[in-house]
Amino acid sequence: MKEAGFDEYTHEARELFDNFVNQAIRGDDDITLAELKEQLEENMTLAEIKEQLEENITLAEIKEQLEENMTLTEIKEQLENDTAFTENEEPTDDKNLFECFESVIHENRSHYVSMYKSKSKINGELSEDFIYEHFRCLDCGSRISKERPGTKCLDHICVGCGKKYQTKGETKSPNALKNCIRKGQFKTNGSAYKTRLNSVRNRVCDFICVFYQKKDGVANSLTGILHIPAHKITEDHVIPCKPLSSSARRAGWQGCNILMSSFNVVYS
Repeated sequence: MKEAGFDEYTHEARELFDNFVNQAIRGDDDITLAELKEQLEENMTLAEIKEQLEENITLAEIKEQLEENMTLTEIKEQLENDTAFTENEEPTDDKNLFECFESVIHENRSHYVSMYKSKSKINGELSEDFIYEHFRCLDCGSRISKERPGTKCLDHICVGCGKKYQTKGETKSPNALKNCIRKGQFKTNGSAYKTRLNSVRNRVCDFICVFYQKKDGVANSLTGILHIPAHKITEDHVIPCKPLSSSARRAGWQGCNILMSSFNVVYS
């Protein structure tokens, strides 16, 4: 999957930056994107600025630059750094994702173990880190973000096209995964029933299911990755669980499972 981003700026886009600098009254280092916006046109929208800077820069990136008050010099330096980085980065298709998964576990395991008692929470964060670091958007090939922990029914957003994803980590042996693929379906935990129903109705995001084997209760080795498009999941696929009893700490809370019956094999 090809990565889209700063590395695909055209020569004309770079010339635009130089022209903006040459037309400015003050020095290069003193001009921010916010001021540049005023120079271009008082009521110019972010979308219009995006068009001026070529279509491969994302609104999220421009918004971040405006908030950080970056100067043109800093932006040009970032362009050069990002281009050098992406030229040397190994394409996702050429990576051994099994080794990448183990690397993420090795680097981040102790951090999450110190933060959380729940092995389920630890494995969920590790799965999201893995997807964030080594997965690219299936629609446009761009990098994806990692959203804040606790964001309901959403873990990642593509920085290129805005497509949304949720990562589901689950334990499965290679043989168990092969059986799921052969049968064409499997079940996974779907969190709170009503929240999940709303997410499914609104076609909020695609699912990326990361399957792994555990060691001492924590994810250790990758088994495979499946992708389930949002439009392939309907309300009928959301199976409610029995509400928790009145004596439970979260009395009345109702979870659910999701029947995944239409998916694409990303890696196995």
